Formats: sequence, C-alpha cells, structure tokens
Amino acid sequence: MAQDNSNTYLVVGALILVYIGGDKIFKALGLSKDAAATKAAEEQQANYNAQLTQQYFDSDYIKLRAQKYWVKSLSEAAGNGYAEIIYKAKGIPYLTNDDEAAVYGVFKAMSAKTQVSKLSEIFFNKYKKDLKAYLQSFMNTNEFGNVLAICERMIEGISSDKGITWK
Repeated sequence: MAQDNSNTYLVVGALILVYIGGDKIFKALGLSKDAAATKAAEEQQANYNAQLTQQYFDSDYIKLRAQKYWVKSLSEAAGNGYAEIIYKAKGIPYLTNDDEAAVYGVFKAMSAKTQVSKLSEIFFNKYKKDLKAYLQSFMNTNEFGNVLAICERMIEGISSDKGITWK
C-alpha cells in the first residue's frame, strides 16, 4: 500500500512539473500570454478605441476653433498634394501593396491637429470620401494606430496671440 501512495505522489509531482515547465515553454514561444502581456494588449486596445473618438478627423474641428482662435491650417496646394498621396497609398487587393509609409509621411509632415481637420475637408471635397474611413479601409488596427499615435503627438494648432504661441 505504501508503494501505491509513492506512485501517486510521483505522478502528481510529474504533472506539476510538466504544467510549470510547459507553461514557461508556451510563454517563451509566445503561445501563451502572461498577465503583463495581456494587460499591455488590453491597454493598447483601450488607447486605440479612445483615440478613434478624437474629433480632429472632422472638418468642423478647425472651423469651430477658428471662430475663437488663430489656427494652423494647410494651403489648398499642400492639402491637395497630401490628399493625393493618401488616396494613391491604397493598393489594389491581390495586385499591389498599400503604401503605409506614404501615409505616415503625410501625417509626420503636419504639426497640428487643426491641419488634420483641414486635410479631412480637402480630402472629402476632392474624393467624396471620409478621410478616417478611407484610411481604415486599407490599414489594419496597428497601422491606423500608428497614424493616431502620430496625431496625438501634434499640438492642437490654436493660438490666442496671433500665432506667437501655439498650443
């Protein structure tokens, strides 16, 4: 009878070792997420969802601020050029790749959220498409998240002292 208990302990011990070792192996291979990775992914998704609600992709964003402040805007020529770059960045499915780098370049060239708003207006007037929806039509969540991250680093683009100090 003593031998039956020792076999049971050996089996239970072996199972525990396999569980602990297997869990570490799965985590090392990226097949299992640990609590920190899960939390980081949840935070990233929450930030992405929060940024989707930003209003600077709406053409009214700049118009409303222009009623009270000096605003950074885009010239029609620059806006048309940026709009064309973005429009041409969308590839043809199964034939050509999308040019996400071109899109990132456009947003990195701007310094203010009010400029993004002006670009949205120009893009809609030129192509009759919503800029944010167009970008989301060919960019995955991470790629569009990169665009949002670039925009979040921008200043708002308003000044109450005739453009001497920008916020």
